[in-house]
Amino acid sequence: MRLVLDTKVLLVSISSNSKYHWLLQKLLNGDIVICVTNEILAEYEEIVSQHMGRIASDSLLGLLENIENVEFINTYFHFNLISKDPDDNKFVDCAVAGRANYLISHDKH
Repeated sequence: MRLVLDTKVLLVSISSNSKYHWLLQKLLNGDIVICVTNEILAEYEEIVSQHMGRIASDSLLGLLENIENVEFINTYFHFNLISKDPDDNKFVDCAVAGRANYLISHDKH
C-alpha cells in the first residue's frame, strides 16, 4: 500500500502512546510505502522540530531518508486543488504523482 502522510498525521504517529502509532510501526516493518517530496520532507523537519525538538526531527528525517520503503517523488504538475490551505497542495500533488492509494490527513479539505 502506498501512502502520503500529512505532517500532522506523521507527527502524532511518532509517540508509542498515540492511536496513530501503528502507521509508524507499519513503515518500520516494511508493510507500507510512504511517498514524499523534498517539500514535504522540509515541512516534516520544521514541524517535528517545533513540537519535539531538533534531535527528534533529525532522527526522523534520517530514518525517512534511509529506509527502503520511503519513495522520493518528483512532482512536475501542480493541481492546486485545495484553495482553503494552498500549502497542503504539495500532499495532493505527491499522492497523484506517486500513485498513492491513500492520502492520510486530519484536515477536512
